[in-house]
Amino acid sequence: MKKKQESDSYKRFILGIFCSTLSGLGLVGLINILVDPYDIFLTPQIVRFNRLKPELFTHGRLSKYIYLSHHTPSTIFLGSSRMIEGMDIDQMNLPPFKEAYNGGLHAAHIDEIRLQLEHTIKQDKNHHLKRVILGLDFYMFTTTAALKEHISFWEERKNNPFPITDLMSASVSLDATESSYETLKYNLQYAEYPERQTTREKFHSWLSTFLGQTESWFKDYALSSEKLNNLKKIVELCEQNNIELYLFISPTHATHNEMLHLRNLWDDFEQWKRELVKIKPTIWDFSGYNSITQEPVSNKMINYIDNHHYTPQTGRLVLARIFNLNDVPVPSDFGVLLTPDNIEQTLLSIRQKGKLWRRNNAKDAQWVQEIQQEQLKTPVQP
Repeated sequence: MKKKQESDSYKRFILGIFCSTLSGLGLVGLINILVDPYDIFLTPQIVRFNRLKPELFTHGRLSKYIYLSHHTPSTIFLGSSRMIEGMDIDQMNLPPFKEAYNGGLHAAHIDEIRLQLEHTIKQDKNHHLKRVILGLDFYMFTTTAALKEHISFWEERKNNPFPITDLMSASVSLDATESSYETLKYNLQYAEYPERQTTREKFHSWLSTFLGQTESWFKDYALSSEKLNNLKKIVELCEQNNIELYLFISPTHATHNEMLHLRNLWDDFEQWKRELVKIKPTIWDFSGYNSITQEPVSNKMINYIDNHHYTPQTGRLVLARIFNLNDVPVPSDFGVLLTPDNIEQTLLSIRQKGKLWRRNNAKDAQWVQEIQQEQLKTPVQP
């Protein structure tokens, strides 16, 4: 009898722990769903509570994967963090794109973007997607920066649009709880996202990274035929599904071009553009040297956040040029439509403008060289 009482008492104890744990997880899950730090549960957004989502910077793939599993926009922006920063739909204030979705992914490569587009089309049962605007970056096409964890993220979810692990990760995980805490703290501090300020220090930091001896984006750069083939698959996907595809080369700053020169990558950069127009014979090129990309480096710039991230003001000009939006004035030298017929002449023109920029902006050109020298003197980390 005593043993039975002890056994019943033990069972009640275990059941109590189980119920308490379950209740605790339920409460944590409810809080995380209400705060919704990754913006996936469609929870109402309240000022000074959860409207701002700072944790999207580090959890953007999960958020955008889940969104695209259950919603299909008619227009989607695809690309890297340059698209995230530069194609901010709210800040651009362009009515034709107010319903577009920004699917940009930090440090995205072209093979990952292809998987993201395949996923979006697969979930688009009603063929709602009509237009894809893809910003192309040189680093996306190198053999030396596969970022395999980003590829596996999409591969693992090919046959399961909403894995239970994603639901758990977004609701009852320690990571989600920490993100909710950071989101609440951020919203208590800000009612709006603070304006992004450009500084010479940001330029210096990124140029140091790109000119460093261990930077994976450009160290031992080799243009990958496999990655070019991924772009070809994107073009074919859009053609097969009657989706308009617009490709453009991002408008990186002139100092970014100088970095490519110093890394002896300019010939590869030009060859990349030649290969692009073989795949799609009309591509807008906003790189090179023009009145936007040559903006003097200062602590408060209009067109740039740093040497390779452009502002929504510049993104607005990009879209206005591509779609011929007459109510948005665009500098006449900003944007060239590359074709097989004009590619060589355009590359020659950019080379000539580059020489002119170095002559007229000797201090900035020298500054980039000094940053390279700093990096050459920095010991390589084991």
